[in-house]
Amino acid sequence: MSHPNNNPTVQQQPEEPLTYANWTEYFDDDSGKPYYHHSETKECVWEAPEAFRVEKARADVKKLFDPLQQQQRVVEKEQPDSTSVDDTLPEVDTTTPPASTSTKSEPTAPTPERKDGSSETAAVAPVPVVPVENLEETYKKMTQSEKVATFKALLKSSGVMPKMKWNEAMKLVVNAPAWKVLSSVGEKKQAFAEFTTQLANELNVEKRRKQKTARENFLKLLAGNDGVTSQTRWGDLLDESLGLVTDDRWKDVEDDTERRDLFSTYIADLSRNEREFKRQQRDAHRRTFLAYLRDPAQHPDVPVTIATKLHEVRDQLLTHESIQALELHRADVQEWFNEYMDELRHDEELKKREERLQLRKREDELAAAFKAFLLQEVLSINPKVGLFGLNCQIERSIDSLNC
Repeated sequence: MSHPNNNPTVQQQPEEPLTYANWTEYFDDDSGKPYYHHSETKECVWEAPEAFRVEKARADVKKLFDPLQQQQRVVEKEQPDSTSVDDTLPEVDTTTPPASTSTKSEPTAPTPERKDGSSETAAVAPVPVVPVENLEETYKKMTQSEKVATFKALLKSSGVMPKMKWNEAMKLVVNAPAWKVLSSVGEKKQAFAEFTTQLANELNVEKRRKQKTARENFLKLLAGNDGVTSQTRWGDLLDESLGLVTDDRWKDVEDDTERRDLFSTYIADLSRNEREFKRQQRDAHRRTFLAYLRDPAQHPDVPVTIATKLHEVRDQLLTHESIQALELHRADVQEWFNEYMDELRHDEELKKREERLQLRKREDELAAAFKAFLLQEVLSINPKVGLFGLNCQIERSIDSLNC
């Protein structure tokens, strides 16, 4: 078999070809062999790709359980010699696996390169209607993965659920043609176990997703109702005047215990948020009031000093427009005024300490200057006096003066 031509001539197809997983099946006019063209990568091959075969097998199984296809098979069996049936149903092509017509198709496709290097227009095979007796031959052509996928599709279409036992599931599918796609009972049981495990996981994921959505919607229901506050109790929610118990979001959470837990969590979060909001608001009021006290320009007629008492200036301070808008509590005003007084006293103490340091520094400078003056005077009178003894006498003299 020659490799497909990478640059083939696009040929017009007379009928709609089969397409699965972006692979389209065409037939060569001379050899009658199928070849496959990928609509995106433009790749062209003689052998059916794995993705094409798997999707085609799934379509075959689905077709088996299509009521229209079942009715056609019944008509075929009841009227084997009817010319009308022969005219309406196309002849079965046993050389290729059966498949249903895809809704997606490529109107034109390249022809694979033949051995002689030429390319011919591909002919499209008619869509076959597969009799049940030909399915065994079709199953033999499938790969093992296609057979397992076909059997799992049979289980799914038959309504097999994860909690079913093997004997219960077997009663639902044993009479189906696809039952024979796997030859041994062990293979069927293994495929059944894989199917039920996967289905159980999918159902559990979907269940958790729905539960999560229901819980989120329940909390949104509580948050969107103005009648629910941090002081609301569980019994208050059952009042129909609030409109909660009649809402679908309430009913989506089926477990009453879960509703109570969600409500308790919501009220706890709401109370914590309210406390945090009040704390931040009180801190903002405190900063505003202290800034007001620190700026004498905002209360020029009410001087506030370290000796000021709050009861003497409270009324004058609270009449300011910016302070009135805060609606401060008396206890907060007292606390923040005392805090400002502590600041004034602290500033006063720092100021006095700085004054003492400057005074001490000045005294040391004067003592050093006086010492130098005395030393110079003594040396001018008696140059033979030792410097060490003279320094000691001067130090004693200065100390006696300080005392």
